[in-house]
Parts: sequence; C-alpha cells; structure tokens
Amino acid sequence: MIKKLKFILIGFICFLRFFDPTLSGAKEYTILEAQQVKFQYHIGIFPFEGYFSLENSIFAINFENPSASKLRLKIDLNSSSAGFFLATIAMLGESVLYAEKYPYILFESKGVIVNDNNFKIIGDITIRGISKEISISAKLKNPKILKVQDKKNLKFQIAAKLNRSDFNAVGYANVVGDVIDLNSSIDLITGD
Repeated sequence: MIKKLKFILIGFICFLRFFDPTLSGAKEYTILEAQQVKFQYHIGIFPFEGYFSLENSIFAINFENPSASKLRLKIDLNSSSAGFFLATIAMLGESVLYAEKYPYILFESKGVIVNDNNFKIIGDITIRGISKEISISAKLKNPKILKVQDKKNLKFQIAAKLNRSDFNAVGYANVVGDVIDLNSSIDLITGD
C-alpha cells in the first residue's frame, strides 16, 4: 500500500511539473560563480566603486512566458569589497552590513515584467535580516541569441538602487551617502 501511494505521489508531482505553465518553458541559467555586481556610493561628494560577490545564484527564464521567469541572487558579503581596505572593513562592520551576523544578502523575485529585451524584476531583498521590495532592471545585451535554438550564454546589464537606511545600515551616515547604485554586467550560462 505504501509503495502504491509513493508511486501515485511521484506521478502526481510529475504531472504538475509537466502541466505547470510557469515551469514547463523555463530554462535555468546559473550566474557564473565568482561574478561580481558592481556598486557605486559616495563619501562626501566623491564617488567610489565596490563589488558584491555572487554565490549560488540562478535566473530561470521562461521563454514561452517571460513574466513567469524567476531570479534568485545570493551575495556573499565576506567575499565583497567596498573598493579599498578601510571602506570594506566599515561596510562589513556592525553599524553597516554586519556581515558577521548576516553574511549574505538575498534577493528572490516575485514578478517579472518584460518589454522587448528589458526585464523589470520585482522581488524582496533581505539585508541585515530586513526584507524590502525592490525592482531590478535587467537588459539583455545580446538579444540576437533569442533567435537561435541553443541559448547557452546570455549577457545582461542589471541596475537597481538601494537606500542603506531602509535596512538600518546607517553607519557613517555623516560621511557616506544613503544611496547605493548597483550597475553591472552579468553572464548567465546553462549546462544543457
């Protein structure tokens, strides 16, 4: 009886997977390991650049129904940099990102709006244990690849703005600006 129930359950899960419109046309792309998302910030009036290191991040793109695509980003703070040693120590410290307690920043998409080769990805980002809804824009830089059967490598330009104060990452607010601008190229690959 138990074997029969297991068989029925597995069959039902396979049935749901096959007929689920959000999954059937999706192709999962891995964001290349050790890729970095560049960000800009200001100390006083001077702009500086750092990077966040990505880990185990995926973009499941549904080519038949692009709005059903899913993006998951995982940022490893302890492999990230604010551009120079003292700024990195400050960024990872308790009054800003508190990497010792919160070693990762996570983003999970909730919806995707597609217009030509531009994706507006709406989702929740969690920083210092605080989750907020943000939108990330992602522009496909090599759109000709969509016309070929084998879409193994996609290149996106992504951008988003974050306010440090939204996540209680307010350390050094008297000298460091509140807005963090993410703007970077991301390469996606698939093993298929």
